[in-house]
Amino acid sequence: MMNKATCLVGAGLILGGMAGPVEARLVRYQINGKVYSYSTRNREQVTRARYRIAAATAAYSARIRADAELASNPVAKLLGSRAQKDAAAARLVLSRSCRKSRPLRLRHLSRPLANVR
Repeated sequence: MMNKATCLVGAGLILGGMAGPVEARLVRYQINGKVYSYSTRNREQVTRARYRIAAATAAYSARIRADAELASNPVAKLLGSRAQKDAAAARLVLSRSCRKSRPLRLRHLSRPLANVR
């Protein structure tokens, strides 16, 4: 019984020492050649970064779909297509999310995340 308790206390001390204090980090990421950063302690900055990353991913996937459609159907360039309209809309969401002066609206958060596959 004493041996088990000693092992548990020793394991707890080892694991507790490994965990250490949680410190904020400055995380950097890049979208379209522009570098952004956020602190992991600032919840608003984390939310904004997640939104930007989701918008960039959605814009990229929409652009890839539109390019693939144009490659397979050259007439779509003249007439336009749903994929091209989606790519333009995703680009607009991305450009709006990357502006610093505009406050983040969380109601738009579901829009770019829904397009990510």
